[in-house]
Amino acid sequence: FIKLRKVVMIEDLAGEFGLKSDEVVDRLKKLEKMEKLSGIIDDRGKYIFIGSSEMKAVNNYILKKGRVSKMDLVRECNQIIRLAPTSEDKRKIKEENKKLLQKAEKELQEDEEKEKRQET
Repeated sequence: FIKLRKVVMIEDLAGEFGLKSDEVVDRLKKLEKMEKLSGIIDDRGKYIFIGSSEMKAVNNYILKKGRVSKMDLVRECNQIIRLAPTSEDKRKIKEENKKLLQKAEKELQEDEEKEKRQET
């Protein structure tokens, strides 16, 4: 979910998984400790996923440059770290959303059929 979308609101994750925002933050931190995810939480409540290739590129930049100012690091990170899903990721997200919609429609239909059976 997170890896495909790259940037997600903590509140959106909480809603998606039926958790409180602080529980989502705790789980993100656990996933990071387990090295399943890597990223940062910004001051606006967004989690920004940073892939291993992006992390390596930032590391290589720092090693190559040596001393790096905060401004230079931010500029380089803005070029290295992509904040939007790739076209392939967008396709997967669309498929995921379609499956969720189909599941919801099926559950709704089953509930309606169940209600009809109870009425008779």
